[in-house]
Amino acid sequence: MSENQKKEKAKKFHASSLHILVAAFLFAMAGLVLSFVDVWAKLEAKKEETAQTNVFETFELKTMDGGTLSAKDLKSTKIIAVNIWGTDCPPCIKELPALEKLNNTYDDSEFRLIGIPVDVTRHGTEIIDDRLEEAKRILSASEVTFPNIIADESMDTFIHSVIAGTPTTFFLDSNGKIIKTVTGGRSYETWKDITEELLKERTQQ
Repeated sequence: MSENQKKEKAKKFHASSLHILVAAFLFAMAGLVLSFVDVWAKLEAKKEETAQTNVFETFELKTMDGGTLSAKDLKSTKIIAVNIWGTDCPPCIKELPALEKLNNTYDDSEFRLIGIPVDVTRHGTEIIDDRLEEAKRILSASEVTFPNIIADESMDTFIHSVIAGTPTTFFLDSNGKIIKTVTGGRSYETWKDITEELLKERTQQ
């Protein structure tokens, strides 16, 4: 075999080896993607399972102004919106005036809005004083009058097992069952459209 033939054979071998390595890499990546999709699907299924046994049906928690609010207090309201927000979340703070306007648009028998600042406690077991004061300052500056409750451990665990980030707003029926979830901030007009549609659905039932 000549030297040129040997070189050509070596080139073909290296090319073949490279193709095999690339194919193996792509196969491995495809396997990882499928595994990720499977894990993600299981996590989503777990979230859905958690959402079916949510704590909004039975809660009784302290409000930031020193009072209390419970699920029983909301039984006469058709639609309840629970806005999950954070003191270090600009979109959350930006939409507070729109939420306040939304809350004032309807009679309490039709619609009520509740806020839950999720970063004012450590896992719902210990209040973080400076965060609580900051939350109060933000609500005051935004002229918010709708109640904001402080999550306990059960509520905090539920929220962090379900939401992808803040702001997230849950719409509940009068029994505390979640009927719609909205992630991200919205304008007053969009919130009103969502609320009107849900009230229409409640009326038709």
